[in-house]
Amino acid sequence: MGDQDYDSGNIRYHPPKEIEEAMTRQMSAERSRRATVTEAEGSKQAAILVADGEKQSDILRAEGRRQAILLEAEGEALALQAIFRIAKDVDSKTMSLQYLATLKGMAASPAMTFVFPMECSSLLVGMTKANQQSFGKP
Repeated sequence: MGDQDYDSGNIRYHPPKEIEEAMTRQMSAERSRRATVTEAEGSKQAAILVADGEKQSDILRAEGRRQAILLEAEGEALALQAIFRIAKDVDSKTMSLQYLATLKGMAASPAMTFVFPMECSSLLVGMTKANQQSFGKP
């Protein structure tokens, strides 16, 4: 059985050494278990926070791309509206000059095949008539 200490009138019981060792091992195991659970909870929370951060980051990147695409489309629409506004007031002589400038650029190209829009053929007819009138040919 255990020893009895008489200290200031109090009786203290000291269990046998084997029981003390078993109790110490049990307390150590319980502390270790709690530490493992606490560490696992911390890892879980950290993983959740990282995943949430990545999700928010992906959402913000997608919203940024969406806004960039919308702004680019709006810019192109405004440019096309401006071109249309100006082009509807252009007369045939101005268009002829534009076609000639384009033809000049195409002639400098090393390409062997050219595709001409239908409007270009009417330009050539108009140029031929103007050329004939300049040189007095019917």
